[in-house]
Amino acid sequence: MEMLVVFAKAELREEIEMVLTKQGVPGFTEIADAHGMGPSGARMGSAVHPKTSVILMAVVDTALRQKIADVLRDYTRECDCHISCVYWPVEVAL
Repeated sequence: MEMLVVFAKAELREEIEMVLTKQGVPGFTEIADAHGMGPSGARMGSAVHPKTSVILMAVVDTALRQKIADVLRDYTRECDCHISCVYWPVEVAL
């Protein structure tokens, strides 16, 4: 199993949720209104940098993680937007 973490601009939240759901992810955790700096610029939720990001996390098996990453990679090409994914092994899920 692996922990998949997806970082994206907040406007893509629903699209990413649909991808996770369509791929059969049984559940995920979302952190809305995340602040930070990255390839798409500053997202601080402030008057100067009003946009924010979203972080979605799910524990999935390796094959499903790869499938989700492939779908999100294709989506970023289609919409010409930036989505970052990271993942790492999960030894135990309670």
